[in-house]
Amino acid sequence: MDAHDSCFTIHAQHGIVSIATTMVIFAVTLVIAVSVQFVGVGELLMGYGEQQSEQAFQLADSCVDEALLRLKRNSAYTGGSLSGGSASCTITVSGSGSTRTVSVTATAGDSVRALTVGVALSGSSVSITSWSENTL
Repeated sequence: MDAHDSCFTIHAQHGIVSIATTMVIFAVTLVIAVSVQFVGVGELLMGYGEQQSEQAFQLADSCVDEALLRLKRNSAYTGGSLSGGSASCTITVSGSGSTRTVSVTATAGDSVRALTVGVALSGSSVSITSWSENTL
């Protein structure tokens, strides 16, 4: 083996080490990039779920308002369903005399929120006596 061959062997070994190092760095970078991507997608989905939940709550609150308005106009109102776009709610009014319970379940996308409101009727006046959100 002459000096030229040993120099070539040393350079070849440095080349192999450089390629291996580059591949390891590439693999680590790829793993980090994929992990960051999955975290970003998870955050996006969580934010979307929170948005749907807030929409369902706002709809439930609006449906309670609608039920109170209808009870004010007609004390015999027993409920019904309302929908708009991809959201909907179901209103159920129970009770008799001057006391009613309004139960509302609203759905927006995959989120469902429910409210129960106690109501007192006095002539054409409607007042809220209790208000709670139900856990589903």
